Amino acid sequence: MYSVDATARAAHVLAKVPDLRARVEEVLCSILATAEEIRRLQGLKLDMRGHLHVQVAGHVISYMLDLDQRRAKVFLVERTRPDETTKVA
Repeated sequence: MYSVDATARAAHVLAKVPDLRARVEEVLCSILATAEEIRRLQGLKLDMRGHLHVQVAGHVISYMLDLDQRRAKVFLVERTRPDETTKVA
C-alpha cells in the first residue's frame, strides 16, 4: 500500500539499530495514511514539499512525503537521547 525508502546513508543507520527500520516504516505509513485521509476529507491539495521530522525510538527521522506516489523517503537519521519515545514533531 505505502512505500518507505531511504537514502544509502539513512538506510545504513536504520540497519544498525535493531527494529528501528520497522518502527520507522510503521510510523511513516501511519503518517501517509493520515495525510491521505485529511486530503480526501477536506478536498485539499496538501503541500508536502518540505522536509518533515519525527522522533522514533530515540532517533530524529528526517523525511519527505509524496502523497501522489504514496511514498515516504527518509534522508537523515540522527540519534537523540536513548530514553525518547515515538513522537511526531
